[in-house]
Amino acid sequence: MLMVLGKPVIAVVAAGIGWIRIEAETEKLGVKFSCRHAFSWIRLTLSEPGALMFAGLLPIVFKITGEFGKEVSAGDAALAVQLNACTVLFSSIWHLVMWIIIMKNKSKLIHHFVDVNEDKYMNAFMLIKLSVYPVIRLGSGDKGLATEPESEQARQQNENSTPHYIPYGEDGSGFYSDNALGYYNIMENAKPMVMAAINSMEIDPKHVFNIVDYGSADGGTSMPLFYQVIKKLRERYGDSPPIHVTYEDQPVADFKSLFMRLQGLLPMPDNHSYLKDFHNVYVGACGMSFFDQCFEDGFVNFGFSSTAMHWLSRGPCPLPDAVFHMVSSCGEAKEQFATQAAQDWETILLQRARELTPGGHMVIVNCTSDESGYYGGGRWTFGHVNMCQKLSSLWHNFAQRGKITKEEFVNTNMFAYWRSQAEMQAPFVNENSRVRKAGLTLVSQETKPTPCAFQARWQKEGGDARQHAKQFVNMCRSWSNHAFHAGLSNKRTEEEKAAILESFFKEYEDEVAAAPEKHDMEVMSCFLHIKRN
Repeated sequence: MLMVLGKPVIAVVAAGIGWIRIEAETEKLGVKFSCRHAFSWIRLTLSEPGALMFAGLLPIVFKITGEFGKEVSAGDAALAVQLNACTVLFSSIWHLVMWIIIMKNKSKLIHHFVDVNEDKYMNAFMLIKLSVYPVIRLGSGDKGLATEPESEQARQQNENSTPHYIPYGEDGSGFYSDNALGYYNIMENAKPMVMAAINSMEIDPKHVFNIVDYGSADGGTSMPLFYQVIKKLRERYGDSPPIHVTYEDQPVADFKSLFMRLQGLLPMPDNHSYLKDFHNVYVGACGMSFFDQCFEDGFVNFGFSSTAMHWLSRGPCPLPDAVFHMVSSCGEAKEQFATQAAQDWETILLQRARELTPGGHMVIVNCTSDESGYYGGGRWTFGHVNMCQKLSSLWHNFAQRGKITKEEFVNTNMFAYWRSQAEMQAPFVNENSRVRKAGLTLVSQETKPTPCAFQARWQKEGGDARQHAKQFVNMCRSWSNHAFHAGLSNKRTEEEKAAILESFFKEYEDEVAAAPEKHDMEVMSCFLHIKRN
C-alpha cells in the first residue's frame, strides 16, 4: 500500500522540484514566466519512471495552464507528450492513456504558444525535435525563455550553409588544383571576357579594388587568370589602388591549400604568385555559401566564378535511375531539378546584385548544354564513353552486384544542374524581373566547349595508360566523391564506405586504363558577362 501511495507522492515532489527550477531560472533572468514553460517543465520533471509520475503531475499542469487562461489543442499536447512521457517498458500503453486524458481535458490546456509566426504547432514540434532537454533562448519582455520556431528564412539559411560538396583529398595537399588540368583551360577560355570587363571599368585608384572568386575550391585554378588581371591593373594605375582578392567557398573548402600556394609552399602552374610579385595586394577567404549574401552591399568591384554555380542549394528529389539529372529518364524528377535550378539561379544573381558596387562587373562560367543537348563529358560518338553516363552505370552495376543496396543507389545524386543557355538568360530577358530591377544586365554571353586536357595529352604524347587513367579518375573524383559517399547508408562504418568508394573508382580507373582513347572529360561552358548598373 505504501509503495502504491508513494508513487504519486514522488511524482508530485518531482513536479515541485521542476517548478522550483523553472521559477528560479526566470527570477534570475528577471523575465516573466511564459506558458510555454509548462512543456519545458514537464520534460524536466518526467524522468525514467515518467509514465507512473504523470498521474500525479497532470493536475498540477492543469492548474498552471489554467492560471494563464489559455488553451492548447489536443494536437499540440499530444505531440509534446509523445516524446516526453515514457521511456520505460510500458511507454506505449501510457501514450494511449495520456492521449485519452488530453482529449478529455483539451479545453483546459493552452490553445497556442506565444510568437509562433502563425503556426500554432511549430513550437511544440521544435520542443519534440530537441527533446533531450528543452532548448531555451532568452527572449525579451513577457516572452521569457522562449523556444523560437524555425522560420522559412532561417531554414533556408541553415540549408544554404550546410556543405553540399566536401572536397576529396587531404587538407592542404592541393589535390583539387593539382588534378584540375582541364579547369585551367576553362580559365584560359574565360580570359578574353574577363579582360574586356576589366578594361571597360572606371576604377578609382584612391579606393580598394575588391575581386571575389565565388566557389573557388582551393583557389589554384583561377590564380593564373587573376595574375593577369592584377598585372593589367598595375600597368594602368601603378601600385594604386590597393587590390584585395577574396576567395569564397563553403567552410569545408581547402583554404589551407589556397594560402600555401600563394605563399609558395605548394607549386604554382607557372611558378608565379601575384601576392609575391605585386605590391599593395591582399588576400582573404570567405567561408560562406554563394546562395547567401557573402559581403556587404556594394563591396565587390569585380566578381568571378567558374564551374561552381551549377551546384544546387538543396536536392529537390531523388533521381531513381541515375546519379546525374542529364542521364535520368525520370521526367518528373528532372522537372523538379529544373525548377530548383531556376530558383537558385535567381537567388545567386540577386545576392550578387547586392554585393556588386554600381558599375561593378562579374563573369560567370557555368556548366551548360548546347542546342543539341550535349552537356560535355565526352561526345556521344561510336566507341566513345560519356563520363556522366559511365559513373551512373558503374554505380548501378554496384547495386546489381550487391555491393551497395538499391536504396543507396537511389540516394546517390549529384545535386547539380546543367542549365541551358535559355535558362541562364531568362532572369535578364524581362525588364520587370527581380534580377533586372536589382540592377543587373547581361552584357554578353558565349557558349563553347573546353576539350578534355587529359584526352588531348594522351592523343599527343601517349604514355603509361595506368598513370593516365589514375590522373583522369582523380580529376573526376575530386568533385564527385562526396555525392557517392553521401548516398551510402549511415548504418555503414566510415571504413566500409571508404572501401566501397575505393573499389568503385578503381573499377573506373581500370576501364579508362584499358581504353584511354575512349574516355573523355570535355566541358560545355556558358560564359556570361554581367554588369551592375
